[in-house]
Parts: sequence; C-alpha cells; structure tokens
Amino acid sequence: YMQYENYTVIPTISSPIDDFVVPRQTLSASKSLDLICTAYGLDINSRHLANRLNIKNIAFYSDLVLEFTHYFYMTNRGSHSSAFIFLYRIFERFAYAIPLLYTKLADQYFGTFNDLKNLLIGGTDKELALFKKLITTTSFLEIYTQSTSFGISFANSSEPTKFFKIIEKHCPSNIESKNAIDKTFSFKLEEMPNVLVNIRNRFFHYKFGEGQSNITIKDMGNTDDFFKVFNKVICSYLSVITLNICYKDIK
Repeated sequence: YMQYENYTVIPTISSPIDDFVVPRQTLSASKSLDLICTAYGLDINSRHLANRLNIKNIAFYSDLVLEFTHYFYMTNRGSHSSAFIFLYRIFERFAYAIPLLYTKLADQYFGTFNDLKNLLIGGTDKELALFKKLITTTSFLEIYTQSTSFGISFANSSEPTKFFKIIEKHCPSNIESKNAIDKTFSFKLEEMPNVLVNIRNRFFHYKFGEGQSNITIKDMGNTDDFFKVFNKVICSYLSVITLNICYKDIK
C-alpha cells in the first residue's frame, strides 16, 4: 500500500450547504475537525476530543501544533531548509512521547522491559531506538500498516540528478525501490526514521570527527530546493504518526 495522501497540504473542506468549496475557512473549528476526522476514518468527534484532551497532555499537543505551525509558516515563506528543523523537532518529541504512551496503553509489556529501562536511564539514541522498535514490532499503528510506503520524486526539482544522488548515497539501506530515470524513491514506513536521521546527521549535524561522508553545500547546491521536496515526505510520515498518537490517546 503506497501512502499517497499528502499531509503537507491542509485538506480543503467543503461546506455542507450545496457542497461548494469554501475559499476561506468559514466553518467553525469544531465542525471542521469533525469533517477532517470523518474524512480520515477516525472514530472521534470534536466533543470527544475536547472532553479527553482538556485534562490530558495538553502541553504536548499545544507544542505539537506550534511546531507544525512553524513548519508550514517557513514553508510558505520558501525557507524549506529552516522548515526542516521544525519537522525534526516534532520527530524528537515523538521519539520520547510514543514509548510513554505505549507503556500507558499497552496490555502486553513482554519484551520491552530492558528497552523501557534504558529509556529511563538515558543514553545515546535510547529513545530513538525504542521509538523505532515500538513502531515496527507492536500494534501501535492502527490507522496505517507497516507495509505502507512513502514515495519521493525529484523529477521536477531544480537539480534532480544531484538530489537523487544524495538520497542514494546517504540512505542506501533504507530504500525500498528507486528509479534513476524518473528520479524517484520509495521507503517503507519502518525506514522513515532512518531516512530522516541520516539526512539530518549528514547535513545539519555534520560531525567531522566521525569519519563519515557528509553532505556539503557543493553536493546539494540549492538547499531550499532539496528540502522543498524532501520535507513533503517527512511531513506526511510525521502526520501519519500524529494521527495514530491522537487516535490511541483519545479513542
């Protein structure tokens, strides 16, 4: 199953009157939320959401909204390199929050004791490792399956060959399929954290002493053009996780 939904674009909501598209959002916030939940198959509504979230993790969800808002704001300005930073901040929040949510909701803790202990003790990448394990080996994902794939195409970008080579070089083991002619890739859901972290580490983190090949400005050229395309698939992935977190937390 290919994840064709583009969650980087806020869906247009039709008015219930004569079913015409509202050029500006004239529906109430609660009605808009009800329509979005229905459109994405979520068995919740605005009243349910308000009753459940007003006393639970409100700070987490408020921060999450602000991070996504800043991402869309920077994207709208064309500052796609800067917009990526907010996507990574969202990802890091998930890496810590999802294990905690899992411990609260799971009815089977077998096989996760040492992972949870390491998360509480701390250490390098402990939360990221547990996040990836919970996403790929448990039933945390309910709305989407682990066979979901995410596609990315550089065909219409300013430097399709250059951008294609960056992904090909720095995420080789994470690629499900690729087409050098069309300049496209697909990644399984379980590999998306690695794709995100690899690009972040090789370009933004840029550890000279690690002896790894980093992404230089010369390699990438126009950074905003690269991240304009790359951010879309990352935002779609994070939106899938967001929907699952909300569904798990409030159902």
